[in-house]
Amino acid sequence: MTEQRDLVENLGASTVHHGKQSDRIYLMRFDAADMPDLPVRLIKLAERDQYSKIVCKIPASYAQEFAVYGFAKEAVIPGYYNGREDCVFVSLFTKSSRKYPTEGKKIKEILDRALYRSKQEKAPPVLPDGFSAGIMSEKHADEIATVYREVFKTYPFPITEAEYIRSTIRDNVIYFGIRHHDRLVALSSIEASYKAENGEMTDFATLPDYRGRGLAGHLLHAMDDHFRKIGLKTAYTIARAVSPGMNLTFAGRGYRFGGTLINNTQIAGSLESMNIWYKAIGE
Repeated sequence: MTEQRDLVENLGASTVHHGKQSDRIYLMRFDAADMPDLPVRLIKLAERDQYSKIVCKIPASYAQEFAVYGFAKEAVIPGYYNGREDCVFVSLFTKSSRKYPTEGKKIKEILDRALYRSKQEKAPPVLPDGFSAGIMSEKHADEIATVYREVFKTYPFPITEAEYIRSTIRDNVIYFGIRHHDRLVALSSIEASYKAENGEMTDFATLPDYRGRGLAGHLLHAMDDHFRKIGLKTAYTIARAVSPGMNLTFAGRGYRFGGTLINNTQIAGSLESMNIWYKAIGE
């Protein structure tokens, strides 16, 4: 039997991503036109499909209206909306067991290391000999999908499909790649929101044989530089809380910790907590 794919669909003028893979609803794009009924509509959808978590990315000015229905703040990204208004992630757990991280001790240890790293000066990374970096285009979609297929067994979005990669490039995603000679060996992307002047640094992947060479750090350095060129104001990422590499990479590039989304995303067959890191470009 084919596994049912999660859905991305409109709920009023807002957009939600939901399904059984992560057993949750994610309010991806909030529209104030849906207030004050949006929290109730989300709860009814969760009840209908028996999801154990609802997580919402909303302007901070609406947090209290969600709090009335039991939503609590898990994380914040200052200046998310045009550098002027904060974004908050507010969540409602419909099953109390999901409120507690499964690897709490490991998550704390990694976060402590990352926060210590953030206080240290770090020189810009330099690519090893034989490596080159650049922005990818639609003609590279098959190569991009191949790398993602090798790195990710499962993923919340179909980034292992070339046609999906092409559609995201046509929409709002900028992919960055590193090659070793002619072989594509590492990737990342900016999911740009030009209207709100922010972007998510996401979809980092390095082929197993090329890990431990700091390629993710070089990609992030290139992405930060490109951010300035296209005029976006706030960069952020949602990183696996149990991944030392990504948390240390962002902390080392001057990103600040915004909070942890508990048991938020299904990765490789289990629910994982995710850390928010953010940066005002120009800092």
